[in-house]
Amino acid sequence: MVHQRSKIAAKDNLLARSFHQHKYESAEDLSRVREKIRRAMLHASRDVQIVLGQVIDEFAGTRNLVKACDATIKGAVEVLSPLYEAIWSLIIFTESAGFESYEIEVAGLRATCEQEHHLQRTRAKDLIVLIDDAAIAKVKIDPLMERIRDIAVCKAVVPEGLKPLDRVIERAMMDPLNNLTNTADMVRYRFVGANMKRIAVVLAEFHKSPDLRIVDVIDGFAHCEGIEGWRSCTIYFSHNSDRHRHICEAQICHAKLAEVRYGRSGRAGEASSSG
Repeated sequence: MVHQRSKIAAKDNLLARSFHQHKYESAEDLSRVREKIRRAMLHASRDVQIVLGQVIDEFAGTRNLVKACDATIKGAVEVLSPLYEAIWSLIIFTESAGFESYEIEVAGLRATCEQEHHLQRTRAKDLIVLIDDAAIAKVKIDPLMERIRDIAVCKAVVPEGLKPLDRVIERAMMDPLNNLTNTADMVRYRFVGANMKRIAVVLAEFHKSPDLRIVDVIDGFAHCEGIEGWRSCTIYFSHNSDRHRHICEAQICHAKLAEVRYGRSGRAGEASSSG
């Protein structure tokens, strides 16, 4: 199984290299790059199927596995949740003016949303199409995210490539209801603001950008779902010039809360919040 996982990692590296070629090569080479990505994707999907089959075989005889996992997660949440909420209470107390600025900006951003969901278009049911659309979108959007980072004076995670292919395939295979249209984090980013004022500036820049089309906004700071929820704001958007309107994801976090969730580097799990 370790060998198979190494093969999958190698395929992901190939996809990353192909993406950078996609980003910098001439238009005449685009079809060759897409074919390389398609072949790598097909090989990776077969490897994922093998690994999943091995995992299922290994754990088929394990008793009470789900209960044991649930108990472990519940225990971790019970320990972490009071600390996390105490930090949030301190932020609200010490940064009340910044939080008010954030509330104004998030309300304005939500008013521009064109829909109440963040599903990809039906064409994204084809995995090759999903990857191709995501790669094209990322080339256009990366510079905009870097510009917002610089203006807001905050940290940002801008992954070199797309969401790892094995994660996409694994999620689709494990969830019968997943038809890939709900994969909105193929192109994903994370902004980490030192305080709520910096976070408000990030939202304001998304709002002001003439190149971005806001699709949906999830205000997890003010409306955190359950004790296991994370306080952050997630913006789903596309580039205005993208004729396929591929939806991308940006998560905006507070530095103090991000340190609890991701560690001091803020890079754990890259930038994906959707699994």
